[in-house]
Amino acid sequence: MAVEDNRYKNWEHWKPRRWAWEFLIRNEKFLKRCDMAKSTGEVEQKLVADEFGLKKFKHYAEPFSKNKSDPKIRAPKFIRNAISVFANTEMGDIDRKVRITLRPGNVAIVFDVSNGAINGKGLERQLGRAMQSLYLRAMGYSTFYSQRSTDQKLDSNRETFLKYLKLLDAKNKMRTSRGAIELTNTTGRDPEDHRDSTKNALARAEEICREAYLNIALIEEAPSKPVSPESLMKSNKKTKAQTSKVARK
Repeated sequence: MAVEDNRYKNWEHWKPRRWAWEFLIRNEKFLKRCDMAKSTGEVEQKLVADEFGLKKFKHYAEPFSKNKSDPKIRAPKFIRNAISVFANTEMGDIDRKVRITLRPGNVAIVFDVSNGAINGKGLERQLGRAMQSLYLRAMGYSTFYSQRSTDQKLDSNRETFLKYLKLLDAKNKMRTSRGAIELTNTTGRDPEDHRDSTKNALARAEEICREAYLNIALIEEAPSKPVSPESLMKSNKKTKAQTSKVARK
C-alpha cells in the first residue's frame, strides 16, 4: 500500500492493547468526544472513558505509553463493564422481536418479570439460576482462552490489522472510500477485483474502530489460567447473598 510512515513502527511487536488503541484513535466519534472533554473537565472525561471502554480517560493525541519527554503518560486500559438491556415491559400483550448479535464472550439470558413470575421468590430464583449459568459459561470461556497464548492469538491477525489501519489512514487522507481504494492499488491488480476486496476490508476496519477494538483488547486481558470452579462458586454465593438482601428491601 502507498500509505507508509512511522505510525506503524514496530507493528510486528504490538500487543493487543496497542492494536485496540490504534483502531480507537481512528474512530471519528472518539476524536470529537476527546476534544470536547479536554476543555470541559473530569465529569465529561469520565463519560467519554465509560462510553468507549476505557478505565481512565486518555486523549487520542497522547503517545500510547510513557516516553522520555513525558514519563507520566500511561498506556490505556480497556474494560467491558457495560451490559445491553432489551425489554418488553410496556403495557399491552404484543410480543416484541429483538435481533441481537452475540460477540465472542457474550451471553444472553431472558428474565420473566411478569406478576406471576416475580411473586414470592420467583425473581430471586431466576437471578440465582442466571448467575449459576453465567459462572459456568465464564469458566468454560476462561478455559478456552487459556489454551492459546497472546502471541498465538495475534499471529494470524497482525498483518490483517496493519492492512486495516492503512486503509483507514488512506480514507482519512483522501476523505472518501473511493479515494482510499485508488490510493491503495499499487500492485497493478484488476481495478474491479481490488475495489470489491478493499471495500469489504474497509467496512471491517471501520467496524473494528466502532466497537470490535474492545474484543482485541480483551485478548490480552484474558486470564492466563482457567478460573477455578471453587473461586466461581465462592463469588456466586456472595452475589446471591447480596441479591437476596436487595430483594427483601
